[in-house]
Amino acid sequence: MKKRTKIVCTIGPASEDKQTLSKMVEAGMNVAR
Repeated sequence: MKKRTKIVCTIGPASEDKQTLSKMVEAGMNVAR
């Protein structure tokens, strides 16, 4: 069964560095805006 839930994250000053973005992807982020 495919995962149907999407995790959408807003990128801002607290989340714009490469390490934080990598952690967000590892945690299941599907879409960044």
